[in-house]
Amino acid sequence: MKTTKISKERLSDRFDLLLFVKRLIVYCVGFAVFVLGCVLIFLSSIGSAPGGTIAEALVIITGLSLGTTSMLINVAFIGLQLLLIGKKFGVRHLLQIPASILFSALIQLFLPIEKILGIFLNNLPGRILVFVVGIGVFAIGNAAVYVTELPMPPSEENIKAIIYRTGWELHTAKTVFNVGCVVVTVVLTLVFLGHVERIGVGTIINALIIGRCVQFCLEHIKPYYMRFIDNSRQ
Repeated sequence: MKTTKISKERLSDRFDLLLFVKRLIVYCVGFAVFVLGCVLIFLSSIGSAPGGTIAEALVIITGLSLGTTSMLINVAFIGLQLLLIGKKFGVRHLLQIPASILFSALIQLFLPIEKILGIFLNNLPGRILVFVVGIGVFAIGNAAVYVTELPMPPSEENIKAIIYRTGWELHTAKTVFNVGCVVVTVVLTLVFLGHVERIGVGTIINALIIGRCVQFCLEHIKPYYMRFIDNSRQ
């Protein structure tokens, strides 16, 4: 009986490890695709991603580096999470810090793709195409990361916190958060610069549709993800 019990415990440990490894594979692939989408949107020059507009505006206003302003905004986002989820904020949420570092590292890794896309980035129709593809790639990667329920960068963790506090659907929470970022950027640049900066047509489009795009991808990716995970039981 003792041998059987130990064997069952070992099998359970192996299953848990395999389950985690599979989740991690989906997370890493999804994270890379998600960041690639961000880079494509950025390179299109149609409009900055809503979540990054505040940091970019602060660069213009303060003269600080983008790395510094991004760090400050991430701290502010983490503070917002504390307000939204209170005692639910735990050690797991601190993992968004290395997730943020990974995000920055992948951005730098993917930026040289600009040389490959040069033929598209030299004209407006090509830039629009890169923007549209970027939206799609972003949504697929973002949904893949969401389905694993593993830590994400602070801006995305804020959306999870909004969902926890309000009970809203993902697409609603994401739209509200993105529109909020756009509004803050508009107010900051109007007050300190006298005109709007970092908000393009693409920024508005992104803010309004990306939530539904991610929700759509999430609904279609989740069944495949669960099937992939369930195979570890066999």
